[in-house]
Amino acid sequence: MALTVFLDNDVTVAQKGSVEQQLRSMPSVTEVSLETREQAYERLRKRCQGKGDLSTQLQPQMTHESWRFEMPLNGQGSGVGELMRLDGVDGVPLAPLAML
Repeated sequence: MALTVFLDNDVTVAQKGSVEQQLRSMPSVTEVSLETREQAYERLRKRCQGKGDLSTQLQPQMTHESWRFEMPLNGQGSGVGELMRLDGVDGVPLAPLAML
């Protein structure tokens, strides 16, 4: 499953690195990539095109810089809970990434 770790707006370079290190240390995590706030806005803007009010309501400040990654959610201690407690993390939504 594709997941996202939203970073705080004021995340430090050290905090961002700590989150990346934690992700890369988790054995079932693959395809780790950083998405800037601008990239997130552009991706969501394209997804909202032709969807009525969504396209007019989306604003750049609504998006987050984030780490995006793949991992199976098989209920065997995925480690996602630990990610949510790291400094600089704003949240780890557990919805299908295609929706975000």
